[in-house]
Amino acid sequence: MPGLPCLLLDPMKKVLSVIFFALPLLVYSQGRDTLFLSQIDSLIEASRTYTGEGDLQKAMALNLVAEELALTNFGKVSIAFANTCFNHGRVLHFEGELADATQWYLDGLGIYKQMEQGGQTGWARTVFNLTFIYRSDGDLLPPDFFYQEARALQENLGNHFDKDIGNCFFYVADILSEKSWYELAEPFYLAALDQFKMVFGEDHAKYTGCQNDLGLLYLEMGQYRRAETLYRSLLQTQREHLGIDDPQYASSLHNLANLYLLMGSYDQAEPLYRESLAIWERDPGKEDPRYAMCLNNLATLYNQTGNYAQAEPLYQEGLQLTSTFLGKRHQDYAFVLGQQGILYRRQGRYEEAESDFLQAIEIYKESLGTENQYYAACIGNLANLYAHQGLYEAAEPLFLECMAIREKTLGPNHPEYLTGLRSLAELYYWKGESEKAVSYFQQADTLQRSLLAKAVHHLSERELDRYQRIYEDQQAKLFSFAGQYNGGDNLIAAVCYDNALFHKGFLLQASSEIKTLALSDDLASEKYQQLRSLQRELAAEYSRSIDHQQEVRRLEEKANALEKELASLVAGFGEALQQVNWSDVRQQLQPGEAAIEFVHFPYTEKEPTDKTLYAALLIRPESPQPGFIPLFGQSLLDQLLSAHIVRKADYVNQLYSLPDRGLQPVSPDSVRSKTLYQLIWEPLMEELTGVQTIYFSSTGYLHRLNLGAVPLPVQKENPWSAQPTMADRFQLIQLGSTRKLVLAPRVRTQTREVVLFGGVNYDADSTASAGDFPEAEQALAMRSEGALPLLIDSTLRSGSSYSPEWHYLRWTETEVNTLEPILGQAGFSTTTLRGGQASEEFFKSLGTTSPSPQVLHLATHGFFFPDPERSQDIESQVFKQSEHPMIRSGLVLAGANPAWQGNPDPYRKEDGILTAYEISQVDLSNTELVVLSACETGLGDIHGNEGVYGLQRAFKIAGAKYLIMSLWQVPDQETALFMVTFYQNWLGGDRSIPEAFRLTQKAMQERFINPYQWAGFVLVE
Repeated sequence: MPGLPCLLLDPMKKVLSVIFFALPLLVYSQGRDTLFLSQIDSLIEASRTYTGEGDLQKAMALNLVAEELALTNFGKVSIAFANTCFNHGRVLHFEGELADATQWYLDGLGIYKQMEQGGQTGWARTVFNLTFIYRSDGDLLPPDFFYQEARALQENLGNHFDKDIGNCFFYVADILSEKSWYELAEPFYLAALDQFKMVFGEDHAKYTGCQNDLGLLYLEMGQYRRAETLYRSLLQTQREHLGIDDPQYASSLHNLANLYLLMGSYDQAEPLYRESLAIWERDPGKEDPRYAMCLNNLATLYNQTGNYAQAEPLYQEGLQLTSTFLGKRHQDYAFVLGQQGILYRRQGRYEEAESDFLQAIEIYKESLGTENQYYAACIGNLANLYAHQGLYEAAEPLFLECMAIREKTLGPNHPEYLTGLRSLAELYYWKGESEKAVSYFQQADTLQRSLLAKAVHHLSERELDRYQRIYEDQQAKLFSFAGQYNGGDNLIAAVCYDNALFHKGFLLQASSEIKTLALSDDLASEKYQQLRSLQRELAAEYSRSIDHQQEVRRLEEKANALEKELASLVAGFGEALQQVNWSDVRQQLQPGEAAIEFVHFPYTEKEPTDKTLYAALLIRPESPQPGFIPLFGQSLLDQLLSAHIVRKADYVNQLYSLPDRGLQPVSPDSVRSKTLYQLIWEPLMEELTGVQTIYFSSTGYLHRLNLGAVPLPVQKENPWSAQPTMADRFQLIQLGSTRKLVLAPRVRTQTREVVLFGGVNYDADSTASAGDFPEAEQALAMRSEGALPLLIDSTLRSGSSYSPEWHYLRWTETEVNTLEPILGQAGFSTTTLRGGQASEEFFKSLGTTSPSPQVLHLATHGFFFPDPERSQDIESQVFKQSEHPMIRSGLVLAGANPAWQGNPDPYRKEDGILTAYEISQVDLSNTELVVLSACETGLGDIHGNEGVYGLQRAFKIAGAKYLIMSLWQVPDQETALFMVTFYQNWLGGDRSIPEAFRLTQKAMQERFINPYQWAGFVLVE
């Protein structure tokens, strides 16, 4: 894992035996050949004895006699002759004649593979012995040889179980894992577990040892949840069969602590380290190398958290123990020295850090030589030390040597090689050698995208999310350097744009493509339907109170495994995730057009800072390369957008009205902030000269703003007219990513069908009608909290965030009633769901037996709750407190109030609360437009490059092309007017959806001065 201290993955996790497998005597059937078979077995047994005693000459002589007997009596293609070939190779193996031994092993292997019965065990043992030769001389056999042999053996096993077959799978998996071929290694670890379970049982050391290595594999893959599940299962087994004072139990505690350290869960890791230390101190005592290793990892925890005063004495104790029992020239001693050196570098104690690194390097040279990853990591750390001191000439040759070793030992596609590329890129940037820096940045970025693209084929979305986070700090450095670039042309900007194209919405694109492609393939479709069933069960579990969620973990694990299987099954998935670069986007632009990728990133220099900056990457058709334009720091938006979870009228009007200058001061005494225009658009205006159309993709908190509604700083001729906005100056088209300009949209079948939801009855009695609701209960009047002089009806299309139930929205029924004839006259077939018919059951039926409608219009309440970790709300309601962001966002349909109040109807299949998680499972691949005529439907948790986790993401995964959503609690009547006007503009002339939307906002702006009444809706493609 790039950037992680390698000591965490214990180098002593396994010690390979130098005693290779020997074939025991085989039991043959009685008959005329029994005598010859017995003689051959006896000769092989005697040969093995001499081999063990070191008399290899006698051992070979006896085996040659056995070979002659086997050939004469049974022929070359026989188990008997294959056994002599195996033993011949074994004798040569002990002599150190690895090339000749390999050939004899391979000869025997070819024969074993031809045997219909009885050859599997010999096949497995031969491959096992060849793994030792590979570790001694990797040039004799390629690693993919072991993968192919193990896979073929697995396919020919049937129900055959044998400990030696398990050993074969286990050691092949280790080889593949060491080559970082994680997706290939995993099934063989699992196969080894099956063999060991059947032969030894789950409490045997073979089984638990294999579990341990599989857990380490999951750590390398970033599959922390699976590693945690495995380690916890292992701990449970050891508690039952070994007890909590057993050293092996301590080892598993230590592994789980390492997992939590890698995850950043320091409060969970620390007590486990301390418990492991206490067990090992009792048995076998502090002299055990594992005790020193655990001390080091606990010190690393304190090092990572900045508790240097606690870390240093632990490193010192670890060094003392290691030197006492292993000596100061042992590789483990060098390991701890290297970690202590990192501590000293962080403290600015450069001379002490250099001394530690230099000592460690010399020890590695003596103990391991220079062709290994530990030596490479140590000289890389020394190079980093010199680079941070500005000693670039001293750092450069060390970085290059480190890279050469990693390329030879790990290969040019390994994550550690990627770390080296990044380090060299940074070095040359600091040296002012821009062309070299850009070259290494390009190589690193290409490799990083390749690693992520490969991971798509074996990771679930959650696992992929964790895996890509490993590289977030590298992205931050890339964008930071682009912002610091002082040359003429910003050469790094092109790399930044390509990076943004790949990463922004990467998981969303992967999830959408898997779903679409799976539905077009029979086998994959069956798996996908199974996954949907599991996800429906999960949705039901997620909707329970947190205290009653009993099946979540089990269902998540099953869904996770099925999702991974689906990713590997889907044909054409790799092609669907083709990389788009900035020049491809430029080719799609016409004169007068521009493409903008907004990005945000933690700003870093030689060390990270606490600043998050926003920037714009801009392309025009004539651009020789992208422009990188720094914009503003997130602190200018934080206090405004984070503090105002309730987006009320006065707040919105201040934000988008020029007289108030946009953002308000934090306190009356503070300096007035810049306007949104000054923050976002003004720095770009020079680059946008002559541009009429802008395609843009938002990022971070920009997702919570209507960038088209930002007022222009121009004086109005008529004080009663609407203030000109960016949408008046430019045609703004918002995309999830500007790569959409390159990727051709998938052909959709136009059904000319519309489904409308409105006038929903939220109470349990689905037979009630609009007239049954008292006027006093039809609205949540919030006029006192938002002075809206032109607002006739201040009912909001939200409410239960602040009240215990959902209230009827009378204008939603007016809205759908008005839209029905408009859509009918335009040739659409309409289905309108009102009252109790506007149900969750009906929504989930869309796209099941027939294509989804071309237009889906939902006029109802919407909800969004912030991350409970950031919320001060201590209520236990699951929709507020769920850790899953797609549960905390949704729409409210018929009969939702009982479930919302914690009293769901046990006789109803659905509860009426349609979460974003549930929406994402519906097939809306035929739907061109989804209109979310409700409050806060554009909000959600903002997750780095992935954007908003909420309804927007849900409908995109479901397959919808265009989305109209709201950014705040929109007023009921004005929303109805907005929607009717939009459909008239779209269907009343030959206009595209974006053009009709732009005209609608302009008309609403001219009618209602307050932005709160017209700027809440945004269109996203």
